[in-house]
Amino acid sequence: MTDSSRTKDAAQAALAPVIPLRPGATRPGLRVVPPRVRRRRTAVVTIIAMTVMFAVMLGLAAFQTLIAQGQESLDHLRVQTSDAQVAFAKLRLQVAQLQSPSRIVSVAEQRLGLVPPNTIHYVAPTGDNALAVQQAADSGANATPSSATTTTAPGDVDWSKLKSLVGSTP
Repeated sequence: MTDSSRTKDAAQAALAPVIPLRPGATRPGLRVVPPRVRRRRTAVVTIIAMTVMFAVMLGLAAFQTLIAQGQESLDHLRVQTSDAQVAFAKLRLQVAQLQSPSRIVSVAEQRLGLVPPNTIHYVAPTGDNALAVQQAADSGANATPSSATTTTAPGDVDWSKLKSLVGSTP
């Protein structure tokens, strides 16, 4: 059998069941598509579908690569952050050790040659200054540390004698 006879047999088999038409209706112009055209269309659709799937898979692989690179940079930043925090803690410990009063006293005595005083002299304000300090202490206002911590016996130091020693500086 030849291809044309197979096509005719297939066309006749397809037209075998005849459905009666309504009066006045025309039969649509149908034709039988040869099998080669179907195969060609199926092959084209399959190739297009495979190409689209390949492109999608390639895009997903590229996206996964970008995600992995981003995660690697985040891990690197996390390590840098933890290293910086450890260094910060060490520096805070060093600052605390350097600011300790015992270290300051030892550096003052050894390097600078300072010695603690034998006696401590306190200066008490007199006159208007004494009144201002007393009012500040009574009202609860923040007084300067030197005036708030001065405790002397009345008449212990004469202010006019002390001012002449200091000169014009406050």
